[in-house]
Amino acid sequence: MAQVENESPAPAAGQDPIRGLHRMSTTAGVGSQDYVAINGTSIAAVVLGLASSLSLVNNVLLVVPLAGIIFAFVALRQIGNSGGTQGGRVLAWAGILLSVGFSGYGLAQQVIHAQANRQDRQDVGKLIDQFSTDLAAGNFQQVYQLFSQHFREDRVDLQEFTLRLKPVQVNPLYGNLKKVGWNGLAEFRIDPRLGYQQAVALLDFDFEKTQTPLRVDAQFRKEGNQWKFDDIPQFFAKQPGPPGQPGSQGPPGIPGH
Repeated sequence: MAQVENESPAPAAGQDPIRGLHRMSTTAGVGSQDYVAINGTSIAAVVLGLASSLSLVNNVLLVVPLAGIIFAFVALRQIGNSGGTQGGRVLAWAGILLSVGFSGYGLAQQVIHAQANRQDRQDVGKLIDQFSTDLAAGNFQQVYQLFSQHFREDRVDLQEFTLRLKPVQVNPLYGNLKKVGWNGLAEFRIDPRLGYQQAVALLDFDFEKTQTPLRVDAQFRKEGNQWKFDDIPQFFAKQPGPPGQPGSQGPPGIPGH
C-alpha cells in the first residue's frame, strides 16, 4: 500500500514525541466550525433576568435584577477576554434587558402609585379640614354630607347623627371643640370584595379643657373621584341587639383618653 505523502515523519530516537503534535490556537473557534464554550456567567445572567419578575411582587427582591445586571457585565468581560473561546454575548445582553425591563417597570409603577397616594392624602386632608370647620360651628347637616352614601343610607340617619355629634361639639367635661386635625398619615387599600378604594387615618380632636388632643380612628371611602368619611367607629359603634334584631347604635358620647 502506498504511503500518504503528507504523513508526518516519525520522531527520531531521543526526540520528544510531544513536540511533534499541533498546538491548539488561542483563537480556536474563530472563523471555523470548532466548538465554542458558552460562558456560564452569561447563563446565570439570563436566569437572573427572568427571575427579575419577582421584583414586581416585593421591593426587597429588586436585588435580583441588580444581580442580573452585574452578572451580565461580568460575563461580557469574560467573553471579551477569552480570545474567542467563549460565547454567550446574546445571553448576557438578554439578561441585561430583562433585568432593566422588570426593575424599571416596577419602579415606574411605584412612582405612579406614590403620586396617586400623594393626591389622595391631600384630598383626605381637605376633607378633614372641612369636617373640623363644620363640626366646630355646629353645622351638623353639612358635616353629614361629608359622609359616604353607604353611611347615610345604610348606617345612620341625620337625626341620630346629630344626636351623637352634639356632645363632641360641646362637652361638659372637655369643653368646646376647637379643631380636628391629623398627622398627615393615611393607609390606602382596595376593598377586596367590592373594589372601591378605602383609607384609614387617626383624627386628633382638640378641646378647650384638654392638654392633649383625643385621638380617634376614622375610615374613608372614595366615591367616584371624591373622598368621603365612611365611619368613625368610636362615635357610631353598634351595640348588640336582642336575638333576631339588628344591632343598635350605642349611647352618644366621645371616647376617653
